[in-house]
Amino acid sequence: MRLRLLAPLAPLILLGATRAQDDEAPPAPPSEPPPHAVELRSGTVLVGRIEPPSWKVATAFGELTVPVVEIRRVRFGRRAQPERLAKVEEAVQRLAAAEPERRNHARAAIVQEGTFAVPSLRAAAKTHDDPEVKRIAAEILKELDPDDEVVMPDDDQVDTARFSVLGQIQLEAFKVNVGELGPLVVKRGDVEGIRSAAPDSSRKITVAGTNCWPNGWLDTKIKVEKGERLKIQATGTIFFPNWGQAFTPDGNQNMGAMNGMMVGTLAARVGPKGTIFRIGSSFNGAMPAAGTLQLILNIQAPDQPHEGEFSLVLSRSAE
Repeated sequence: MRLRLLAPLAPLILLGATRAQDDEAPPAPPSEPPPHAVELRSGTVLVGRIEPPSWKVATAFGELTVPVVEIRRVRFGRRAQPERLAKVEEAVQRLAAAEPERRNHARAAIVQEGTFAVPSLRAAAKTHDDPEVKRIAAEILKELDPDDEVVMPDDDQVDTARFSVLGQIQLEAFKVNVGELGPLVVKRGDVEGIRSAAPDSSRKITVAGTNCWPNGWLDTKIKVEKGERLKIQATGTIFFPNWGQAFTPDGNQNMGAMNGMMVGTLAARVGPKGTIFRIGSSFNGAMPAAGTLQLILNIQAPDQPHEGEFSLVLSRSAE
């Protein structure tokens, strides 16, 4: 969603815009820049402190200056890769070609681009003049089945603890100070995304017996990046009196298995279409995808009376 600022009210709107995760006041920014993880399109990840110390973002309502110490996440939009974007737009137009071979080649090129091509496909499926292009674009969207959490926006997106903003980051390259390697110059077109690598303050979350498989997913509102590490500690017991069985976050060995883990185990997924994976009483691992973390009790008991709950402490880690 584009940040809409009315110039006289900008200070007020910024403080209330898209507050990160919950309604609690955001923590004060650190006095010096924390490390950030810079994920390159090649798959390499650079961890270090970023320069310059503040970034300017041009929006439709003026230019904002965002201190690096405040930045939690950066997603460079499709416009940061103009050549790649032009190829996608050209391939979408070729879907109208009379020759089946050209249409098939264009379709294959679009599918290969994955979520990068989704905004172009959505526009074509909705507004293109050629009905055949509309039809094919809709088919490809159904095939890709995109999760909005990972679809790349056209504009750059900068997330802080206080607000999120869409616009154009006003730099073509920046430096990452990587330990003994010193400052490395990185071009923005080579970057897939940036996230804070500083240890995050812990979050406490409660999972109840109503948060059970398959439809009881608890949306934590915590956004994660692919490869980002989370530490989760879970305690507590949930008792189902009709069965006479109690479950810890590690499940109950008397109740068999489901989804590749013991029934009753605390589990998670990233995004509404993500694959379920085990959390248990202790988890320290990398996120399998980008999106919002969701939690569930791996048991089918939507209408069963229950007592107790699981108490979780979640924190981010660069290690």
